[in-house]
Amino acid sequence: MFDNRYAEYPYGFDESKTTAEINFAIINRLIETKAELNALTEDEERGLEALGTELRGVRKELELTRSELARSTGINPAFLALLEAGRVPLQEVTETTVLDTLAAALSISKNELLLDSLYRYTNKLLD
Repeated sequence: MFDNRYAEYPYGFDESKTTAEINFAIINRLIETKAELNALTEDEERGLEALGTELRGVRKELELTRSELARSTGINPAFLALLEAGRVPLQEVTETTVLDTLAAALSISKNELLLDSLYRYTNKLLD
Protein backbone atom coordinates (compact mmCIF):
# COMPACT_ATOMS: atom_id res chain seq x y z
CA MET A 1 0.00 0.00 0.00
CA PHE A 2 1.26 3.44 -0.91
CA ASP A 3 1.11 6.15 1.72
CA ASN A 4 0.36 9.25 -0.30
CA ARG A 5 -2.52 10.43 1.89
CA TYR A 6 -1.06 13.82 2.54
CA ALA A 7 0.66 14.36 -0.78
CA GLU A 8 -0.34 16.83 -3.46
CA TYR A 9 -3.26 16.24 -5.83
CA PRO A 10 -3.88 13.84 -7.59
CA TYR A 11 -2.73 11.95 -4.53
CA GLY A 12 -4.28 12.51 -1.17
CA PHE A 13 -6.55 9.62 -0.22
CA ASP A 14 -8.43 10.45 2.98
CA GLU A 15 -10.62 7.70 4.40
CA SER A 16 -12.60 10.15 6.46
CA LYS A 17 -14.13 11.80 3.36
CA THR A 18 -17.78 11.05 2.70
CA THR A 19 -19.24 10.33 -0.72
CA ALA A 20 -20.77 13.81 -0.73
CA GLU A 21 -17.37 15.39 -0.02
CA ILE A 22 -15.74 13.35 -2.78
CA ASN A 23 -18.50 14.34 -5.23
CA PHE A 24 -18.04 17.99 -4.23
CA ALA A 25 -14.31 17.64 -4.93
CA ILE A 26 -15.09 16.15 -8.37
CA ILE A 27 -17.32 19.09 -9.26
CA ASN A 28 -14.77 21.63 -8.04
CA ARG A 29 -12.01 19.95 -10.02
CA LEU A 30 -14.12 19.96 -13.19
CA ILE A 31 -14.73 23.68 -12.73
CA GLU A 32 -11.03 24.36 -12.09
CA THR A 33 -9.90 22.44 -15.16
CA LYS A 34 -12.69 23.42 -17.56
CA ALA A 35 -10.46 25.60 -19.74
CA GLU A 36 -7.79 22.88 -20.02
CA LEU A 37 -10.37 20.24 -20.86
CA ASN A 38 -12.03 22.47 -23.45
CA ALA A 39 -8.63 23.02 -25.08
CA LEU A 40 -8.11 19.29 -25.72
CA THR A 41 -8.23 18.16 -29.31
CA GLU A 42 -10.84 15.58 -30.28
CA ASP A 43 -8.08 12.95 -30.52
CA GLU A 44 -6.81 13.80 -27.03
CA GLU A 45 -10.34 13.57 -25.65
CA ARG A 46 -10.90 10.18 -27.25
CA GLY A 47 -7.54 8.95 -26.01
CA LEU A 48 -8.30 10.01 -22.43
CA GLU A 49 -11.74 8.42 -22.61
CA ALA A 50 -10.19 5.17 -23.89
CA LEU A 51 -7.62 5.21 -21.08
CA GLY A 52 -10.37 5.81 -18.52
CA THR A 53 -12.49 3.02 -19.94
CA GLU A 54 -9.51 0.66 -19.85
CA LEU A 55 -8.70 1.55 -16.23
CA ARG A 56 -12.31 1.05 -15.16
CA GLY A 57 -12.44 -2.28 -16.99
CA VAL A 58 -9.28 -3.62 -15.35
CA ARG A 59 -10.43 -2.38 -11.93
CA LYS A 60 -13.78 -4.12 -12.33
CA GLU A 61 -12.15 -7.33 -13.62
CA LEU A 62 -10.22 -7.39 -10.35
CA GLU A 63 -13.47 -6.72 -8.47
CA LEU A 64 -12.08 -3.56 -6.89
CA THR A 65 -14.20 -0.60 -5.97
CA ARG A 66 -12.88 2.86 -6.74
CA SER A 67 -12.48 3.39 -2.99
CA GLU A 68 -10.39 0.25 -2.62
CA LEU A 69 -8.15 1.31 -5.50
CA ALA A 70 -7.82 4.79 -4.00
CA ARG A 71 -6.92 3.31 -0.63
CA SER A 72 -4.27 0.99 -2.09
CA THR A 73 -2.66 3.66 -4.27
CA GLY A 74 -3.10 6.78 -2.18
CA ILE A 75 -4.70 8.47 -5.19
CA ASN A 76 -7.57 10.82 -4.53
CA PRO A 77 -10.88 9.03 -5.28
CA ALA A 78 -12.25 12.14 -6.98
CA PHE A 79 -9.29 12.05 -9.35
CA LEU A 80 -9.90 8.35 -10.07
CA ALA A 81 -13.53 9.05 -10.92
CA LEU A 82 -12.52 11.85 -13.29
CA LEU A 83 -9.75 9.74 -14.83
CA GLU A 84 -12.12 6.86 -15.51
CA ALA A 85 -14.53 9.33 -17.13
CA GLY A 86 -11.75 10.74 -19.32
CA ARG A 87 -12.15 14.18 -17.75
CA VAL A 88 -8.62 14.78 -16.49
CA PRO A 89 -6.25 17.25 -18.13
CA LEU A 90 -3.61 15.38 -20.11
CA GLN A 91 -0.73 16.83 -18.10
CA GLU A 92 -2.15 15.41 -14.85
CA VAL A 93 -1.78 11.95 -16.34
CA THR A 94 1.47 12.38 -18.24
CA GLU A 95 3.45 14.59 -15.85
CA THR A 96 2.89 12.52 -12.73
CA THR A 97 3.51 8.99 -11.55
CA VAL A 98 -0.23 8.25 -11.66
CA LEU A 99 -0.07 5.63 -14.40
CA ASP A 100 2.88 3.86 -12.78
CA THR A 101 1.06 3.80 -9.45
CA LEU A 102 -2.21 2.56 -10.93
CA ALA A 103 -0.55 -0.05 -13.13
CA ALA A 104 1.35 -1.45 -10.14
CA ALA A 105 -1.83 -1.61 -8.03
CA LEU A 106 -3.71 -3.32 -10.87
CA SER A 107 -0.85 -5.80 -11.47
CA ILE A 108 -0.28 -4.75 -15.08
CA SER A 109 2.49 -2.80 -16.74
CA LYS A 110 2.03 0.82 -17.69
CA ASN A 111 2.81 -0.14 -21.29
CA GLU A 112 0.09 -2.80 -21.27
CA LEU A 113 -2.40 -0.28 -19.90
CA LEU A 114 -1.47 2.27 -22.57
CA LEU A 115 -1.43 -0.25 -25.40
CA ASP A 116 -4.82 -1.66 -24.44
CA SER A 117 -6.30 1.84 -24.27
CA LEU A 118 -4.67 2.68 -27.62
CA TYR A 119 -6.28 -0.45 -29.10
CA ARG A 120 -9.65 0.63 -27.66
CA TYR A 121 -9.11 4.14 -29.07
CA THR A 122 -8.26 2.95 -32.57
CA ASN A 123 -11.27 0.64 -32.61
CA LYS A 124 -13.49 3.65 -31.84
CA LEU A 125 -11.95 5.48 -34.79
CA LEU A 126 -12.80 2.59 -37.10
CA ASP A 127 -16.43 2.38 -35.95
